[in-house]
Amino acid sequence: MNMRDGLARALSTLGVLAAIERIASRTDALIVVNYHRVGDPDASSLNQSVFSVNQDGLDDQIKAIRKRYRLLNAAEALSVIEGKSRAKGTHVLSTFDDGYSDSVSSAMPVLKANDATPIFFLVTSYLDQPATIAWWDKIALFVRDHLGRRMQLPEFGISADVDLANVDALIDDFSQIVGASPEE
Repeated sequence: MNMRDGLARALSTLGVLAAIERIASRTDALIVVNYHRVGDPDASSLNQSVFSVNQDGLDDQIKAIRKRYRLLNAAEALSVIEGKSRAKGTHVLSTFDDGYSDSVSSAMPVLKANDATPIFFLVTSYLDQPATIAWWDKIALFVRDHLGRRMQLPEFGISADVDLANVDALIDDFSQIVGASPEE
């Protein structure tokens, strides 16, 4: 079980999620649920920490949202945000960041089956260069190609060896050094 799943299970067991749902159901609100990648992180050579959910998990989440709340499309959400319509009760807008191809190959079938129309945010600089991959994915590819080795990164002020066996920890360490994260 990863940290995200463990935290979700703990919050559910402690009743925190139920409390949040009770509070949300008593107010007029727009909740934005954000996804990055959809699929099996273990089957990817790219950065595994940016996977939000697998296909089955996305299907379960969309169904759970629809059961409890009204899932809005972009035009409906904008109308609520601009005050042109009132969000009576809790509404949800889903978004997908970074324009990964699995937004089409893995997420889209689930979204269509559930009549969900999220907003997709693309990295516009990648449109002219579709083979471009994000820096955090480049690091993951490099590290996976060099597993079991150690390296020094003096140009980033790292004088200690960096253990290449733990890709996600390496990406987190590098993110702190450059002041950005894969989610940004």
